[in-house]
Amino acid sequence: MLEASEVANVAVGEVYRQADVQPGDDRVQVRVISLPERLEVPEGEVKLQVDLLYGLRYNAPTVARVVVMQDTQKVAQAILRLDVRRYQEVVVASRMLPGKTLLQLGDLKKLRLETGRLPDGFLVDPVKAIGMQLQRPLRSGDILMESMLLQPIIMRRGAAVTLQVRQGEMLVSVAGEALQDGSVGQRIRVKNLLSKRIVTAKVIDEATVEVTASRR
Repeated sequence: MLEASEVANVAVGEVYRQADVQPGDDRVQVRVISLPERLEVPEGEVKLQVDLLYGLRYNAPTVARVVVMQDTQKVAQAILRLDVRRYQEVVVASRMLPGKTLLQLGDLKKLRLETGRLPDGFLVDPVKAIGMQLQRPLRSGDILMESMLLQPIIMRRGAAVTLQVRQGEMLVSVAGEALQDGSVGQRIRVKNLLSKRIVTAKVIDEATVEVTASRR
């Protein structure tokens, strides 16, 4: 005879294993929704095998199948439904933040929230957002997502820039003029003031852009 609690314990243990945390870790909470009745099994040593039928799920019940094996023979099985919740400290706005705000450390804080039902892309490290620009306003307590962040504009249209032309190991610098606003890593149109040609160059910093010349 196998008690229901023993069957439930092995199912819960498999959830912790697949969540990659130790049993009792408060980052993952598991509640058994449906508990099986006691299982009638033959006398002798048995082993329990657990399979999460649809994988570990945080946005719907996790379904576990517990199979009772004796030697190589299946002698019983039970189906359990588990409510699994994952908690993490995530980055949220510490106050009302207007759109286009350049984020500073004081604009953000960490809050422990259930994250299993959140879409991918929430931030857990506020340092990654420092110096970035918000695309839209946030209210106090709103979760900060990667998709809400933009590199700030550091180069303005009409600015005098150093245009670096790289060809292999050689780097030549000439005067240029930015024809578009740009942020670090962005490619913008730049006028080479020496040749009068317009090229597409990558913004390196507030006064430097770089273009890689094609080899002939």
